[in-house]
Amino acid sequence: MAAKDKVCTYIPPFYVYLTHYIAKGSKSRKQVVKNLSADLMKIVNLIMSRQLDPCIIFSFSKKDCETYALQMSRMEFNNDDEKALIDKVFFNAIEGLSEDDKTLPQIHTLLPLLKRGIGIHHGGLLPILKEVIEILFQEGLIKCLFATETFSIGEYDNMYTYIMTYMTIY
Repeated sequence: MAAKDKVCTYIPPFYVYLTHYIAKGSKSRKQVVKNLSADLMKIVNLIMSRQLDPCIIFSFSKKDCETYALQMSRMEFNNDDEKALIDKVFFNAIEGLSEDDKTLPQIHTLLPLLKRGIGIHHGGLLPILKEVIEILFQEGLIKCLFATETFSIGEYDNMYTYIMTYMTIY
């Protein structure tokens, strides 16, 4: 079933808020991110099993978005046809980049995630990559998107699952 076919007018979007309060000196930031990553994997598995995808996981840190996405890289959400389509869209988009830009780590890190149905969207990405991710998400090829506040949900606010990793920025 395509993402566009899943709109239900009777049930509001399913919101999940994950809040983690860190007492001073109790846990390191690295340990909190590791624990939250394990929780996110369980929640995303639940979302996918109940067909509540796609989901957008908001984090206020670019580094956290990348960390969470890379830790989810063992999960597989797309079939072979979707992977081929993602390859085509991705390589058509980066064709216009300079040779130096094509060798950037974000180019090589992003494609394997996208093929699995996992996306990252934050201000540190090249604009063409952000545009590709937005197109793939809109077409239902990204099932799990890790994003900062730079991802505007105004045009994507149909029937999605939203997960907030923290309730405050600071």
